[in-house]
Amino acid sequence: MRSLTIAITLLLIPLTVMAEFEPVESEGEIAFTVDSRQFFGDRGILLEVYTQLPDGELQFTLAEDGKYQATYVTQLELENDEGEIIFRDSDVHDLRVGDLHSIESGGSERLNAYSVELDPGFYEAVVTVGDPNSKEEGTVRLPLEILEQPELGLSDIEFAYHARAVSPDDYDDENNFRGNESFVKLGYYVTPLPSRRQVNPVKTPLYFYTEVLSPPGEYSFSYQIYDEPGRLIHEETSRFAAEWLTGLIFSIDAAEWEHGKYRIHEEINDGTGLIATSETTFWLGPKADEAETEVIHYTGGTMTDAEFAQVMKEINPIITETELEQFTSVSKEGRATLLDIFWEERDPDKLTPENEYKDEYYRRLLFIKHNFAHGVSDGLGTDQGRIYLMYGAPDEIVDNPTGMSITGDDSMMGEATELEGRIGSGGRGVSSVDSFSEEDGEMVGDFSGELTDLSKASLLWIYYKSGSDSHQMKFLFSDRSSTGFYEIVWSTESGEY
Repeated sequence: MRSLTIAITLLLIPLTVMAEFEPVESEGEIAFTVDSRQFFGDRGILLEVYTQLPDGELQFTLAEDGKYQATYVTQLELENDEGEIIFRDSDVHDLRVGDLHSIESGGSERLNAYSVELDPGFYEAVVTVGDPNSKEEGTVRLPLEILEQPELGLSDIEFAYHARAVSPDDYDDENNFRGNESFVKLGYYVTPLPSRRQVNPVKTPLYFYTEVLSPPGEYSFSYQIYDEPGRLIHEETSRFAAEWLTGLIFSIDAAEWEHGKYRIHEEINDGTGLIATSETTFWLGPKADEAETEVIHYTGGTMTDAEFAQVMKEINPIITETELEQFTSVSKEGRATLLDIFWEERDPDKLTPENEYKDEYYRRLLFIKHNFAHGVSDGLGTDQGRIYLMYGAPDEIVDNPTGMSITGDDSMMGEATELEGRIGSGGRGVSSVDSFSEEDGEMVGDFSGELTDLSKASLLWIYYKSGSDSHQMKFLFSDRSSTGFYEIVWSTESGEY
């Protein structure tokens, strides 16, 4: 917890505390995004620099245990206005995954953060990400202006993947923090979103974090959000109790908002006048060059190459190897006929004019696109999208938003008794935890290996076969990277993780 002991002079004029810069994309062989936010430190301005790296930019190699591993190095250098390096820090990060499916889908990312207190002045941050396996690297040069810390004001606004209060469940029995401790600020766990781009606002609310520097007391906090043409889209006002340095988080449902660029403006007021303001920009929806083609649901006629490529992507989860060979070798004129045969063979009732299988399949595709898109993935390549496409909507979802370690049958609402085998990859190694049946006390399962995934936010999807609880399919998804991207880490179904 940071604390400040300073003399406060109440200012009744607006104070814009920080200088605004937009996120920067890297140059070089490795593509990543860098953003910076400025908060209030013990002596001055606390600079935080974030990196957002897609896993697909790294080279993974097969390890002896059958898993895939990758290593990358991040480095931050700060140069003053005379070109002198005044700060340097670097870290080596090791990744291990069970398969390359989530990597190839484009949805999983790695987030890293650096923080340093700086004196007022102009600086340049040089951020480098390197891959020792591929010998490739990328670099970002980020201009910075650090202002004097005000006696009273608002920090930068951090646009986040997720923000929540820290809870006792975030710590293990030895009081070690389970997640990335560099994301903790003033009692809140704030997962940064360096691109400031929420690709899928239908699935995930918008999260914001800001800090207020003020003497103790009651204050009014308000914010307004404007679209790119300047129209007011959303606004709210609330009151809060300040304690010298106060962190504020809030979320907004933007499911109905149009994709594009937005601006959020914040103000604090002590009841006698405006004290300070802050604002930043953010984006909704994928970039234009990352936007996926809408689901085609092709119905006839000659297909263009682009339409054919999209159709092949859509049916890829259910196509057989023989059918794939046929589609690969078919002439452009024969594509439509071959696709008709493909769906006719899957029609469950050929006496009806509808193809119920095809209609349901495309309904699921649309649902996946609108609910599971993440990063540059349109949802179809994600684990959640794949399972939903194959099995439909789960009958029950057990939501574990804060994450917890498995300690017996009281975790995951009793599901620990039925999870068997090695779960997850990479991270904190723990001893195995025996699981016992609540009904007869007999051992029915055993966790062994590394359970880091279960300390992250997770979702358990349950399907009841034939309406019977005795025959269930279960799929456990974990937000390993704390970015809202859920990867499958365990299932009752062989070959699904």
